[in-house]
Amino acid sequence: MEQHNFASYKSGTFSTDITNFTITENLFAKKDMPAFVHEYCHYIQDITNISSIFGFSLWMRDLVNMTQIFSNGEGKTISIPLDRDQYGETINKFRKYYNLYCGDSNDVFELDYSQISFKERHQKTKEIELDGKIQHLITNTLELENHGNKLYFGLIVLQEIHAYYAQQLAEGNLPGVDLSIYSKDLPSYPYKFGDFLFREFNISIDLRSKFLLIDLCLDTIQSTSIFLDVLEQLKGKSVTAYGENRMNFVEIVDEAVAKCSYSTSVALTQIIPDLKMWSQGQGREHLSEALKWYIEKIELVYEIKKNNAPSFFSLPFTTDWKDFALLFESFPSPVYIKDGILMRTYSNNSDDVDKEFNKEFDAASTIWSHRILYDFLCSENLKQIDQRGKCPMYENCHFRPQIGDDYTCKRSPWEIIKNEKEIVCYYGMAAHSYGLWQNNLDIKTD
Repeated sequence: MEQHNFASYKSGTFSTDITNFTITENLFAKKDMPAFVHEYCHYIQDITNISSIFGFSLWMRDLVNMTQIFSNGEGKTISIPLDRDQYGETINKFRKYYNLYCGDSNDVFELDYSQISFKERHQKTKEIELDGKIQHLITNTLELENHGNKLYFGLIVLQEIHAYYAQQLAEGNLPGVDLSIYSKDLPSYPYKFGDFLFREFNISIDLRSKFLLIDLCLDTIQSTSIFLDVLEQLKGKSVTAYGENRMNFVEIVDEAVAKCSYSTSVALTQIIPDLKMWSQGQGREHLSEALKWYIEKIELVYEIKKNNAPSFFSLPFTTDWKDFALLFESFPSPVYIKDGILMRTYSNNSDDVDKEFNKEFDAASTIWSHRILYDFLCSENLKQIDQRGKCPMYENCHFRPQIGDDYTCKRSPWEIIKNEKEIVCYYGMAAHSYGLWQNNLDIKTD
């Protein structure tokens, strides 16, 4: 999720690219903090919202299926791109299914909101065949006056609107600071599309309430449909989550959920047992430990939500830095990437906190490395293979001098697990989980 290339967060990997940030003893320079809060909001979305947790579980379903390919016979040669399965579907079919719902992350551009207006919402239920069974996917496309192309309103758009508001809230805590990048300078779509929709539905709502309302919508399986239904319900009203005239946002969202989605609690009862089963799989101890961390994280989050109803878990984003610091200390951003090096958060106050940060880092960096290798193994053509095959840590990897095989590190890092020195880098660790320690990869050239 790019932000003028200044910082980025890739959903489901728990890693934030901070190459352009200035590192200080207080984590980041003040000028970078709102940009960090934007990306940190995406991390919080990943661990607190069922829409993101559902997507993670679909990716894990693909990963587990993929390990069956590589665990079938020692010494077997596997061809990349991988063959389609018995149903004619790609090995990453479940992630593809989720991505259809999310939309295209590259849809970032300028819209002149003064020249367009909302015309009509088109909602469809798509039937998709997966494993020989029909799955249903609810999608929303928005038609605008004076704009030729319809806009696909996917989950990514709603997530970016949410993070944009988080950045604006952070800017309000730093008056007079010359910031590295301002929310006002972000592209109008998708970041500012929420303001356009609130205006078009004639809803008067303050910034903090916008953030909290979207946070509640994101914690539903059909997030985008829920949000659009809520806009219809609030049309022409003045609403807020604060003060004597506050409106019960939880009740409003729950009413929308009852019409077009099953509940978050029901979804969790289906997802968490699968995650726990996969965390107990044999032969991938690093990934197993990482999944246990993720399960602990989401179970803790939902226990907090249950005990603090009506739950606004992300409330510290809307208050002062002191409350935000407490949230960050309890749920730290686990992995940063700066100039191709993986980094973690450190505490200046407590060795115990540092140990917890280290646990977070180990788990999240493991998941990150598995996602990087997954993307490569799911390549469908030579161009993708060439783009994804190079190890992203190659330039500044501290394992490389020890391994002493530059070509393998750069062009086929999955082979690192076969080195005689028994040095396992992040990429090699992921290759072990997939079962690549016993197979060879053959890159198809036709």
